[in-house]
Amino acid sequence: MSTVDEPQSIWVEVARDVDPRKSREHALVLQAVGIQHGVVDSQGAQLLLVRGEDAPRSRTEIERYDRENAAWPPREEVPLPISDGIQAAVVYAGVLALFFVLERRETYGLDWWKAGAATTAGIRDGEWWRALTALSLHTDLSHVAGNILFGAVFGVILAQSLGSGIAWAGFLVAGTIGNLLNALLQNGSHVSVGASTGVFGALGIQAAYEWVRRRELRYTRLRRWAPIAMGIALFFWLGTGGGRFSETDTLKETQRQVAEVLERVDVMAHVTGFATGIALGVALGLARGRMRLRGRWQIGLAWGALATMAAGWVVAFTAR
Repeated sequence: MSTVDEPQSIWVEVARDVDPRKSREHALVLQAVGIQHGVVDSQGAQLLLVRGEDAPRSRTEIERYDRENAAWPPREEVPLPISDGIQAAVVYAGVLALFFVLERRETYGLDWWKAGAATTAGIRDGEWWRALTALSLHTDLSHVAGNILFGAVFGVILAQSLGSGIAWAGFLVAGTIGNLLNALLQNGSHVSVGASTGVFGALGIQAAYEWVRRRELRYTRLRRWAPIAMGIALFFWLGTGGGRFSETDTLKETQRQVAEVLERVDVMAHVTGFATGIALGVALGLARGRMRLRGRWQIGLAWGALATMAAGWVVAFTAR
């Protein structure tokens, strides 16, 4: 409490707060504008006192502070889902299943694998469409089933945050860019297929988008970074092919297992897809206040993503 230079001065109550933190805030307001003040306890409340001549100004400053900070800290509002994402996920599953059948049966006498696989040599020679078409090709039933399952799950989650159109367009963009980057990093004989580059791209988008959203709320640092940490954990759990290593393994045994994982799983494609998704998620998070598309725009983007895939295959077969 401030000292009183003149004992005969009249002190007036200008604020009464039960919460000590609120009382301290009001006291700091008066201190900031140079008004002498004091705080006393009275029946469980904090009374803020000032000299009588300073009372009108003090009340004005406190009222202004309370008015300007009425909505601070911002309350966390659980965002309503933009879309349930179920219908788009069903279409995604159907498309992957359809392409799996077409490729296996060499429908229309076409070699789908030869035309659409993401060969490093082909992409480096300018066959960019392979980065797109490879997302719809798979090596076997377990490969396509895994990508249908996890792609649908991540797609539904992302659609509820961004809408089905943006979610699946982001899936396609992250997967395609991820495959292009993968081709730049791999040796010339490398071949990559599968929707998993897009699957991990969707995971990266969701993790980064949620991280950006939480930055505006007064979360602890741990809660702000939780989406990124969980995204990375899921990536290592799902994206490395389930390789298991033991402290008792010899160096040669560990090297053999690592080689088997790398031969079976295109880990670098997963990395590039996830990294691309992180970048897209940050961009979408920063733009979300100006970009909250609904209705026909979302539908248009979703069908546009499907049309883009179809166009990629048209180019793949006509370019040969």
